[in-house]
Amino acid sequence: MAQVVLVSNGPGELYTWVKPVLDELRRSAPATRVSISLVPCQFAGGNEAAIAETFQPDTLTTPSQYLRSAAAGAAPRGLRDDAAGNGAVIGLGGNAALTVALGNRLGFPSYRYSFEPHWQKGLDLLMVPDEQVATKAVRRGAPKTSVHAVGNLVADAVQAAKGVSDPGDPHVLLFAGSRDSFAVHLIPFMIALVDRLGARLSAARFVWPVSRLLREETLSAGVAGQWAATLGGSAGTLQ
Repeated sequence: MAQVVLVSNGPGELYTWVKPVLDELRRSAPATRVSISLVPCQFAGGNEAAIAETFQPDTLTTPSQYLRSAAAGAAPRGLRDDAAGNGAVIGLGGNAALTVALGNRLGFPSYRYSFEPHWQKGLDLLMVPDEQVATKAVRRGAPKTSVHAVGNLVADAVQAAKGVSDPGDPHVLLFAGSRDSFAVHLIPFMIALVDRLGARLSAARFVWPVSRLLREETLSAGVAGQWAATLGGSAGTLQ
């Protein structure tokens, strides 16, 4: 392919699906023109464009650009380069119908990667993590020749990350998410959980990868246990 448009919707999909695919395209097909098209999504946090910009795509379009162009029956400007040759649209998050619609407007085939066995009419190919999901997709109406198991992109993203020198035994990761309204309740719960597990697992190492999308006020309120009563959590201190 001479040009590829990666469609996505939220921070998780961008970091664990879009980035591994874009990095692989840059490595294996450096001449390919790679664009990112962000689509409207009720679960988006509002920081998607800033995140996607750090991946240095050739073109980046926003959800509002998608909506404005769709209203006119067109694709956002800059996604298609007629001088670049053939292309493809790959859905890596968001509503599958939006990926298909964008492919139609660009005149490109539409592919989609998903953990769910959902077949969208108009797709040229559905890519799933394993044969089990592929079988479910076919049972639910997907053409057998249009479903391929390609592996787990999240596992690829994790594998590419650097390991730690002292992982502990066990190494326990704690996730409070990237949404302020949820995290402020989950942080005190995690603190209480670590207190209980730490008493039983003396060699364990507990790690909280703090999302850069959380506000400072959320972190302070969460650690202070402002909403500890929600899940039976407790307060802690910031080092």
